Amino acid sequence: MLCSLGGCSFREEEQKQAENYQVSVYAPSEEELLIMSCFEELWSMVYSGKEVNAGVSQLTEHQKVFFALNYLDMEIANGGLCQFLVNDGGMFAPYISDYLDTVGAEEHQKLFDDFCAENKIDPADTSAFAFSSIPAFTDLYNQYPFDQFDEAYYQLEPLSGYLVNYLQLYPEIVPQ
Repeated sequence: MLCSLGGCSFREEEQKQAENYQVSVYAPSEEELLIMSCFEELWSMVYSGKEVNAGVSQLTEHQKVFFALNYLDMEIANGGLCQFLVNDGGMFAPYISDYLDTVGAEEHQKLFDDFCAENKIDPADTSAFAFSSIPAFTDLYNQYPFDQFDEAYYQLEPLSGYLVNYLQLYPEIVPQ
């Protein structure tokens, strides 16, 4: 017995906690696995060369829609809309509203369009989101209510459902 704590040693207490501890492992759904697999293939196509724009130009229009919206969703999940605007560099941002409309994600489109309009953000010109330092990024982030957008986005139906439906409509999205 190490040290007593109410008649029970720390080791015994740790063992009791370990017995009660349940490990939960996240297992992606079939839909999520399909999206991840397709996105990974498209990612390889886009980033296989030195020039990303050349990679994007290889994609069909349906692949661009799928890729851009999955990229948007991934960036928002990892760091929010601000991260998407910073990392995108204007490659897909100008088309996001139209792409959301294309897949029928009307609430997502309204949220994106309203946020951009209310905050005077032009998705066709994201040069204001290029930054050179962490303090510059922090200033940029604090300039807009990104947290409000992100919280509202998380409350919407997951974009993945729209992407799966889009894949079912256009199976040729999946690279062969």
